[in-house]
Amino acid sequence: MTPHYQVEVEDSSAILKLVAMNIGISFTPKQALIHDDNNIVAIPINNPNCYRMIGIGFKTSHYFTKVADSFKQFSIDYFEKYSSV
Repeated sequence: MTPHYQVEVEDSSAILKLVAMNIGISFTPKQALIHDDNNIVAIPINNPNCYRMIGIGFKTSHYFTKVADSFKQFSIDYFEKYSSV
């Protein structure tokens, strides 16, 4: 099966709006499925070979404020905790 792409979108809220408008389907991370549209149905995929790589980038030579460093560590801890969910 070969998909016939009409639209490719990166923004998760835009993707969910297109799905809600009945314009296709989406493979979307669980974290992005926080919505209040009852017409969107989430179907879990239980295939261990299905994953999405998410990264955080920063310049090591740039000064990091305490807030930025705290956010970086929070993000790392969060995704380590929920990466297997």
